[in-house]
Amino acid sequence: MGYRQNIVVSSVLDRTRREQALQSARSRWPFLRGPRLIEDYSDRLLLALPELTDYLFHEEADYELALEQSSQFESELPGWSQEFPEAIFAYVEADCFGGSCGYSGFACHTGAILERVDPSDHVHVDLLRHVGIVSGGLFEPFKRVYFEGRCSGLRT
Repeated sequence: MGYRQNIVVSSVLDRTRREQALQSARSRWPFLRGPRLIEDYSDRLLLALPELTDYLFHEEADYELALEQSSQFESELPGWSQEFPEAIFAYVEADCFGGSCGYSGFACHTGAILERVDPSDHVHVDLLRHVGIVSGGLFEPFKRVYFEGRCSGLRT
């Protein structure tokens, strides 16, 4: 069974800027989902795109739309990061199958890519370090149904 999840997480933001970033992101990308428990990572922006696991979709068109949304978000995130120059953003993709995961993504700040990583089983640790999160490998938000809403690990 496979699992594909893309998330964005920021460095620490004060409460006001976090709320501004959350509102800005959700108005620009209304398909983003937040954690089920709002107190998790409440000092930073943490959002997920619709899970890209194909069997979760009833229609191929819905899956294709989720792929387009993911591509749009990935291409627009660096530019959007200019609105929040005090923050660094990590965009992390997890592609898992049979208990083994490959991660890829990038870290960005004020419109620039700080680091882009090729798929590997632990590169998410490097990306998370950019935003001040130290991880030994497991990052809780990559667990299925961690995020709320449509395509959160449950067939819609």
